[in-house]
Amino acid sequence: DVEWVVNHAPSGGNDIKGEMLAALLGNDAMAIATMRGNLDAALTALANRLGEVRIYLANIYDSSDGQGNFGLHCEFARRLGAIAVPSDPIFERWNAAHATVAAEQAQTLVEMHGAFYGHGFNSGDPWFAPDCTSRPRGPTALAPISSAACFGAC
Repeated sequence: DVEWVVNHAPSGGNDIKGEMLAALLGNDAMAIATMRGNLDAALTALANRLGEVRIYLANIYDSSDGQGNFGLHCEFARRLGAIAVPSDPIFERWNAAHATVAAEQAQTLVEMHGAFYGHGFNSGDPWFAPDCTSRPRGPTALAPISSAACFGAC
């Protein structure tokens, strides 16, 4: 029998948030390696516990749509004194770890980053509120992406 586990929420968002200054400064290699190890351990533990399992691992989306101006919008970033730098390279680094773990574990990567892009707090169609909290539309808009990933492969 095959057990199905779907991860509807991105994994690693709190990791990158906790390492915001290091990420903005490009000094986040150790934090990425830690997150990657945690993801690998979590997927391994699920497979060991459930047997044959299919996992849909969602990557991290960028609420700034690449602008990196979190300090202007997000209280946690303001408290850190976060500077605005283009964030596409940051999310490329962090999401590469997601892609690697999914591939190594023969699981499915769900591209939340790309689906969310263009709907950050800077956009005309935000899925995030200006203070970086989720708007009701955000989770609702992202849910079909996870479902499509599963049902397209199931």
